[in-house]
Amino acid sequence: MPDVSPRVHELRVQDRESRSNWRIFSRIDRDAILVIEWFAKKTQKTPRAAIDTCEARLERYDGAATLDRPQARGYRCQDSRSTPRP
Repeated sequence: MPDVSPRVHELRVQDRESRSNWRIFSRIDRDAILVIEWFAKKTQKTPRAAIDTCEARLERYDGAATLDRPQARGYRCQDSRSTPRP
């Protein structure tokens, strides 16, 4: 598997009807399952463009996650049902 990121996994799917081989790159975070990129595999080597796309999407996602989602930084979200009402 190409070196996209330590936590990125590659799922290989064979479509026998169309005789295509598909690759799906994904990552499992604490609060989400990310499908980062998918493409039809036509050669032995993973296209550099697919790896670059994965890296760019993860960088953008991780940057937004740090700003927008406190649980992505390792914090637990507080359940609003357990918060006392005034």
